[in-house]
Amino acid sequence: ARGYEEIETGDATIVSTGTWFVAMRTPDSPSDLMHLPHDRDCLINVDIAARAIPSARFMGGREIQDLVGIDTDRIDIKPDQPKLVAAVQDVIADEIMLLPTFAPGFGPFPNRSGQWINKPDNPILQRSAASLYLALVTDQCLNLIGSRNVILIEGRFADADVFVRALANLRPDDRIVTSDSEADVSFGALRLVHPALRPAATLCRIAPLPIDLDDYKTAWLSRLNASGLT
Repeated sequence: ARGYEEIETGDATIVSTGTWFVAMRTPDSPSDLMHLPHDRDCLINVDIAARAIPSARFMGGREIQDLVGIDTDRIDIKPDQPKLVAAVQDVIADEIMLLPTFAPGFGPFPNRSGQWINKPDNPILQRSAASLYLALVTDQCLNLIGSRNVILIEGRFADADVFVRALANLRPDDRIVTSDSEADVSFGALRLVHPALRPAATLCRIAPLPIDLDDYKTAWLSRLNASGLT
């Protein structure tokens, strides 16, 4: 299937999204695993070929549910995407942001209490800011495990335009892609039994948000640095 060869043969990362956001990197060469910061929710998994897979995680879906009162397992998140993307400009202009973490004890900032900065009353602005938050924290997780090249987003939040397009903006040197299949996990399990099966789906490259996020990211990191968190 188109694009999957890069996932299987090159240095690539899969970010599985749902209640948990779990980034798992398959290095194209032996990786220095001794420097993974275990106190920032990084760990080593092992794939079916017995390769060490540096991983990082945070409880992104649970945080979103608590932040904006939406059970992402029960609603279709697709219809509101154009409005959420359009709201990004106002989120940035009004310096609306979230600081981690709203699931204490987990993620790259486990010892910090989550905080809204300039919290808006408008639920669309809240959700747009929350999606930017997911992208910023995911970006940190990817940095911790040395991700580069191809990053595949799968799961519930692969359809969240602000999240995936902001991540593409934050990581211009990488290819952020999603799959047009909604059965990635089940198909992966089937391939354990029938390894020769090839996915029918193709990978879709994500276009970055046409907005400069550098100053927003710098302000976000500065607030964390002021607390000694990065």
